[in-house]
Amino acid sequence: MAVKSNKKRGSKAQKSPLMLFLLIIILLAILSVVVAYFILQDDTKNEAVPAQTTTETQQEEEPTLTVEPMYTGTWVSNYDGVILTLNRFSFTLEMPSVDQKTAIKGELSVVKNVLTFVNTSGAETCQGDEGHYQYSLEDNGDIFFKLIKDNCKSRKARMEMSWFRL
Repeated sequence: MAVKSNKKRGSKAQKSPLMLFLLIIILLAILSVVVAYFILQDDTKNEAVPAQTTTETQQEEEPTLTVEPMYTGTWVSNYDGVILTLNRFSFTLEMPSVDQKTAIKGELSVVKNVLTFVNTSGAETCQGDEGHYQYSLEDNGDIFFKLIKDNCKSRKARMEMSWFRL
């Protein structure tokens, strides 16, 4: 009789460590699924945040574009007193005269330090003609325009003079 009871105890003792091992494996699997779920949830939240930050950064950078370029302002020719007003995308060239005041207006485009003038209105015959000039600002505040290409002879004669800021 003693032998029979030992066999039952031995078989239960062998099953118990196996059951304990399987229980630990199942608990580890469940734990790893839970941890992976929360890690993936955090990654999804982190991906959304940089998109908002990028948008906020772009919105913050846009106001810096409102700073006027160095060439903008009103300039007076040292040669003949012609007044040149340069805005960001337009220009006005006023030639003071005893008889009448003549003004030429046009569009202005800029690539690096090259200004492109296109006359759109005024008594000038060069309407629609482009004039390309490289500008440079001197330490004393004067601006100089170096001719690149301009078919308008009257604008070409005026632009190559030195100008001071009004």
